[in-house]
Amino acid sequence: MTTLPQTISDLNDITTSTKCVVVLYGRKSDGTLIALNTGDTGDFGAKFIGSSNAYFSDQTINALTGVFVSQPFSFASFNISLINDDGAETIEYSFDGTNIHGRLTPSQYAYMPYREQSGIYLRTVSGNPANYRLTVY
Repeated sequence: MTTLPQTISDLNDITTSTKCVVVLYGRKSDGTLIALNTGDTGDFGAKFIGSSNAYFSDQTINALTGVFVSQPFSFASFNISLINDDGAETIEYSFDGTNIHGRLTPSQYAYMPYREQSGIYLRTVSGNPANYRLTVY
């Protein structure tokens, strides 16, 4: 099977004799390309590269406080969806447990496609519990 190109110059090296179709659609956190690849068989039905893993959490599984609560996925994510279902609380998220990487006010949501992470940290600004949904795959 053909190796996926990792840089733009790798794409420029693809010749007409290569029986592979590559369509770019994103980048990993380290800057390498994420792509669709049909392989080298001449079969042009695209194979989707994604995650067969899944993670879900909400306030009944991991209650939030004013301190970042670690939520490890045990796999590298492909997409992260975080929904603040609370009508009053603001939720902050972090990927390192120290720095704030985002904030969701009441009823806001964040969809992070192509976000390769092995976990996320959540907390509320006030320290009060909040209703939320976290879906990762």
